Amino acid sequence: MKEQLKLWRDANKKEQWHDAPAKVKVEIRNDIEWGLCHMHIEFTLGLPPQAAAYDVLTNPDNQLYSRVINHRELMFSLAYCWQVHYGKMKMMFMEMFEGNYTVEPIYVDSERLCKHMKPKSREEYRKCSGGQGRIASKVEMNQVFKPSSLFNLPPLSWYILSITIKTTKTLVQDLQDRSAMIRGV
Repeated sequence: MKEQLKLWRDANKKEQWHDAPAKVKVEIRNDIEWGLCHMHIEFTLGLPPQAAAYDVLTNPDNQLYSRVINHRELMFSLAYCWQVHYGKMKMMFMEMFEGNYTVEPIYVDSERLCKHMKPKSREEYRKCSGGQGRIASKVEMNQVFKPSSLFNLPPLSWYILSITIKTTKTLVQDLQDRSAMIRGV
């Protein structure tokens, strides 16, 4: 991970990496359960998945974005991508709030350094790029939430929906700013 961060810092001196704004899609599902909202968000972070998934999103020492709940750390699996599931029941205005996010690697310099092949793993990417290729992270977040029954009436539910969406977008922007600070921008 340290070599990736060094590659990112060296590349940012030449040309800055700009994280694209998050793509947010919100769907209200009244056919399954009245007032159930599904939010799908896709965004990129200019950090390798180890730094994005662990250091920024799930590290218990990073008190801004994660925490240890009931003395249990968040669980995640290391494979091709990182997956984390979270949930919280009986919040103040929410009857249900749960979701998951998946972090997948993006091989940023693969077109430039690996012209003859498309890498499928980190080892292949390291071989074809000679250890000089940067790895970014694509994060897909799915959230499902439902306002509590008292606040699930149209004027109040719209207000709670807009606050939840705005807060989530702000959190994503903060994560992108945090990744830029880690990269050394």
